[in-house]
Amino acid sequence: MAGFIYLLHGSDHFSRDEQVRALKEKMRALPAGEHNLSDLRGSETTQAEVLEACCSAPFLADRRMIIAEGLLARSQGASTGRRRKKTDTPDGTALFDALQGLPETTALVLVEEQADSTILNELRKRIPSERLVERSFGQRDDMGSWIRQRVRAGGGSIQPEAVRQLLQIASDDTALMANEIDKLLAYCGDQPISASDVDELVTINSELSTFALLDALAAGDRGAALVAYRQLLQQGERPESIMPQLAAFVRRLSVIRAALDENSSLVDAASAAQINPRTVDRLGRQASRFSPDQLRKAYGLLLDTDLQLKTSGRSPVAAVELVIAEFPEPQGAAPAGNRMSASRPYGRR
Repeated sequence: MAGFIYLLHGSDHFSRDEQVRALKEKMRALPAGEHNLSDLRGSETTQAEVLEACCSAPFLADRRMIIAEGLLARSQGASTGRRRKKTDTPDGTALFDALQGLPETTALVLVEEQADSTILNELRKRIPSERLVERSFGQRDDMGSWIRQRVRAGGGSIQPEAVRQLLQIASDDTALMANEIDKLLAYCGDQPISASDVDELVTINSELSTFALLDALAAGDRGAALVAYRQLLQQGERPESIMPQLAAFVRRLSVIRAALDENSSLVDAASAAQINPRTVDRLGRQASRFSPDQLRKAYGLLLDTDLQLKTSGRSPVAAVELVIAEFPEPQGAAPAGNRMSASRPYGRR
């Protein structure tokens, strides 16, 4: 009998990441689970490395879990003649042959965003349904239903008008919506969430814009980063207070990047550096797009800018804008003309 394959695909990163975290927690709960969990979602990871990990015997346990991101998409690139790594398999056929012979002791989690439907269909054809668990995380047609389900899952209830109020905040941003729902559940307790609760608690705040700024920089979208930065200024934030947040973000990326390079536990590295463990998966994705040299340059850019602000009459507002303009561009960043998703300001219109 061959091993299981979990196929998690679609552009809703937040919901996908939640499912990956749930699988990882389930694996860690098993005896020696942490020692048999390999998260290979770095952009430098090759097909050969993933398949080699899949064929390794579990350590003092019955099963091991391998998590890989973009494996099918890279197979598609190889099959269609697009650029690939020399160490990758030469075409998709070899990959599917390998997946058919996956050891029964291995559970492989495939995290995909842009895999072609032809590749997905080929996987479904090659892997028996009893061995393939597939979940799609695309854009949601009915965010209202998602809100109600998430509130119920959190042990609460919500009034219809409150749902409509929430939909005005971010109709397609599940990460933002989940954060607001958690906040409302904690505030309301056993009482239904009302529209007045949403009005009182869910407001435009600097934290949301800061997240938008950092996420845009991590995605290489300088235009969206400038939008978020200017929104912070409009809300009364001072450029001098934003610089330390940028430095702390680069530090977090550097810690996680080093853990990826050393193939060590991201959770352990985050804990040692006092980084919120709930952000590890997201930071892992972001850090994998930067080289260590790029992160060193980003930190040097921040240090030089901070020194200039303290020793010259340079405008702080312009200095931070220049940091954004010169921030290293990550691998796989979208072309400038296609970077529109992060440019929409957060909050109620």
